[in-house]
Amino acid sequence: MPLGLLYIVLGYENEKGEKKGSIGMESGGKKGVGKRFPLLLATMKGISQVILIENWVTGLFILTAIMITSLQLGLMAFLSAAVGTLFGRLGGGNPAIVERGLYGYNSMLTGMALFLFLEGPVSWGLLYSVRSFRLQLLLR
Repeated sequence: MPLGLLYIVLGYENEKGEKKGSIGMESGGKKGVGKRFPLLLATMKGISQVILIENWVTGLFILTAIMITSLQLGLMAFLSAAVGTLFGRLGGGNPAIVERGLYGYNSMLTGMALFLFLEGPVSWGLLYSVRSFRLQLLLR
């Protein structure tokens, strides 16, 4: 992935403290990771929401534990949570709810379950993922 696209998706801050790029959320004036990479922070919070904790460090620990167990499952968990968070943001979700990670945890669990238990062609997984996202939009 080109570095410019990565900056657009994750966002960054220049030396003067001005926010550039970012499809992500505002961080409410916080300094550090949340201001530089709001989408990554919300994704990590979504992973930690699986155990009802809203903390990006806890999400990082959980993701590390999953990756130690299975690298492929860990990558699927992260990608699923990131896609759920991104679609929540681009789909017009409440920015405060997206920032808390509430769009990422369900998609992470669904992605992991599909990865572990779905058998057959890969297209079935894609179909279930799209239907899940459509249902989420209808329930808003």
